[in-house]
Amino acid sequence: MELNFLVVTDSHEGYEELETIVEKSKPDIVLHAGDFSRGYDNLPSVWRQLEILEQLDKPIYWIPGNHDHNCFILHMNPLREFPGNFCEYLSSKKFILLGDVAHEIVPGLFIAGLGGAPPSFVGDEERYYGKPYQTRTICNWVVRRVLHPQLHMPGQYILLTHFGPLGSNTSKCFDDGIESGNQGLADLLNELHDTILVNFHGHQHCGKGIFDLEGVPVVNPGPSVFGKIKLNNNRWEIVEIKLLQNEH
Repeated sequence: MELNFLVVTDSHEGYEELETIVEKSKPDIVLHAGDFSRGYDNLPSVWRQLEILEQLDKPIYWIPGNHDHNCFILHMNPLREFPGNFCEYLSSKKFILLGDVAHEIVPGLFIAGLGGAPPSFVGDEERYYGKPYQTRTICNWVVRRVLHPQLHMPGQYILLTHFGPLGSNTSKCFDDGIESGNQGLADLLNELHDTILVNFHGHQHCGKGIFDLEGVPVVNPGPSVFGKIKLNNNRWEIVEIKLLQNEH
C-alpha cells in the first residue's frame, strides 16, 4: 500500500504558486503547516488558497501558523473567531484542524499536530516574538501537555507543526543567525523516535530542506514538498520526498 502526500506551508499571499503546485501533484492526502495569511490584511488571498486546495477533493489536515491570528491551537480549544469566518469555513469543509487528538489516516498511521510558534532568537537576544507562545518555556509546556498526549495509540505518527525542533538545520537561518526551533519538540522526537515517521514544519522560510534528528526526518518544505510513503513489513516508510520549489 502506498500513499502520496503534499505538504504546504507559509503560503501567505502565494496563491498563484499554490495553484501551480496543486496542478503538478496528485496527492492522496494534503497537509498545511500554517500561515495561510500574514494577518488580517490579505483575506482575499486566504479565500483563494482555500478554494485551490478544496479542488483536490482530498482530506486536508492543517494547523495555524503564527500569522493566522485567532486560530491558534492552545489548551485544547483550537477554534476562535476570525474575520470572514475563516475558522468556521475551514471546519465546515474538508479541512481537518489538528491539535487535540491524533487522526488515523489509514490503519496504524496517525497524524498529530500543533500550531503557533515560540519566539525566535539570535544568540540570547529575542529577535521575533512568539504567537501565541510568548516564551520558549511556554512552548515547551504546550508541547508536553498538548502534543505529547496525542501520541498514545499504538502505531506510527506524522507530526505536523508550524515551528521546528531545536537542533535541526530546518529551524535555522544561517545568513542572520536566527534560531526558531523548540527544545520541547526536539525532546519529543528523541523520546518517541521509533514511532514518529516524520516531522513536517514551516515557519523558518530560509530553512527549507531535510534534516535527520535522532533518526527522525525533519522536513521544512519551503514552501511545498511532495512525497510517498509505503507500507513494508507492517511498517510505514518514506520512499520519496521531493521539494517542489527552490524559492519561497
